[in-house]
Amino acid sequence: MENTTQQPCPLIVFDGVCVLCHAAVRFIDRHDSRQQLKVVPLQSELGQYLQQQFDINLLHNNTIMVISESGVFTRSAALFAIAGYLDRPWCWLRGFRWLPRGLNDCLYEQLARRRYRLFGRYEQCRMPALTLRTRLLENIEQLDELQSLISSARSGKH
Repeated sequence: MENTTQQPCPLIVFDGVCVLCHAAVRFIDRHDSRQQLKVVPLQSELGQYLQQQFDINLLHNNTIMVISESGVFTRSAALFAIAGYLDRPWCWLRGFRWLPRGLNDCLYEQLARRRYRLFGRYEQCRMPALTLRTRLLENIEQLDELQSLISSARSGKH
């Protein structure tokens, strides 16, 4: 089932060499049945461009980035933004956003800093499974279709 809205799909910019991040992307693929979310490896040409556009170094900050028409989200705010697009019961995780942001971000950062040690890392960005390729954006040529999303996200940056 494809995204049938006129709004551009939100983008998740993730660490393409992180084993945990790849598992999270596979989880999203299974639980976003409406195919609303697209993924961009930060090591890709498009991922590098998006980091520059929003002045966020994802590896240095140990975070992911979600770019939507509502803005740009990182750390725990990005996780809650993603949860809002998932099928039930996973979308209910978004309710945890009402906990103090400092607490949510602290928990997020503890795991993010240790993700390579706990889960491992790939030598290079892995090619996703065939089912994920419809969600994958990585080429700068795909930028034209993202311009309205980028403009909207800039005005709502969080």
